[in-house]
Amino acid sequence: MRNKNNRDVIEKGNKFYWHFWHLANERIAGNLVLLALKCLIPIYYAGFLFNQFTRKKNIPKKYPVISVGNITLGGTGKSPCVEFLIKKLLSKKRKVGLLTTGYGREVKDEKKLVFSPMKDNLNIKETGDESYLFSKHFPEVPVFISRNRAESFLNATREKECDIFIMDDGFQYPCIGKDLEILLINKRNPFGNGSLFPGGILREPIDSMRRADIIILTHADECSSENSKKIELSDMLLQKAAQIPVLESIHKPLYFEDSLSGKKYQPEELIDKKLLALSSLADPFSFEGSLAKLGLNTVKKIRFLDHYIYKTEDIVWLYDIAKRENIDFILTTEKDWVRFPKGLEASTPTLCLVIDFKIIKGEEILDDFLNKVLEEYKA
Repeated sequence: MRNKNNRDVIEKGNKFYWHFWHLANERIAGNLVLLALKCLIPIYYAGFLFNQFTRKKNIPKKYPVISVGNITLGGTGKSPCVEFLIKKLLSKKRKVGLLTTGYGREVKDEKKLVFSPMKDNLNIKETGDESYLFSKHFPEVPVFISRNRAESFLNATREKECDIFIMDDGFQYPCIGKDLEILLINKRNPFGNGSLFPGGILREPIDSMRRADIIILTHADECSSENSKKIELSDMLLQKAAQIPVLESIHKPLYFEDSLSGKKYQPEELIDKKLLALSSLADPFSFEGSLAKLGLNTVKKIRFLDHYIYKTEDIVWLYDIAKRENIDFILTTEKDWVRFPKGLEASTPTLCLVIDFKIIKGEEILDDFLNKVLEEYKA
């Protein structure tokens, strides 16, 4: 694994991933690697279209399905949005089930399906980090983990535990009819460098946003009114999705929690502390930006690739750096913490940032759509 180091930032992995795919760094635009990857885009897209066409089915449905997804490879904040929807539906006394592939898990189901009510004896290698956190935050919600979500959905409906389902990362999944298609777009960095994978972060062309019933712009508070990407996104939405309601949301920091003791810290308690920011996210800049907006002094930033499973040697190396730099606290995310190896002592206190997904524009529109879906399936 290649490292890129300077005084403040250590990137464990390929700098190309962040600065080319996500930031559209023009200095890399003439790189031969870029040209080679762009040549592969037609092959990827042909495979994508073939997959969409051959997998499209109309399986029988007795219960509504709400899909939350994106058209990029990550960084939109899907998981907090899914949790926001779960809370809404639970408050309406609905029996919610979650359909997910369990991205990042080591136990794959090539032939058999995994039905998981997410009991305490399951671990992250079986579930993946996001599914693990869904279980932790909502122990009463069954989580159905399978690469074949259509068959998983049919099995789930036979169990009759749920009367409504949320499909995580469902925008590109054609096998289940969706009653509400919610598309998330990162307002701060909506489409990366604008190219399809493997030349960029787009999973499908921008025109595909027309399939959405609702578009939610995430990280809306991280984009200034003068930001050129915001202006371009506004024009794009008017051109390609003029009839689709556009909502705005933020990931509001609430507090920090000690990963081992459970002690909570308010942001102001960390103002004068020397801090290290650790993340392995599709968009680490959003997490680091949140810390900066809180006025925190992050003297060191360490970034791993998205969904990276930390090894014991990684954590030993991390705490060595923290000790050498006289770091008071390591700040990370819940998704990162659950990927730490178990049983290691934290020689430097490690705190998770707890956030709240909040819609700041158009929540009543979402409520109207949800109520219509529930009314259609009313017993």
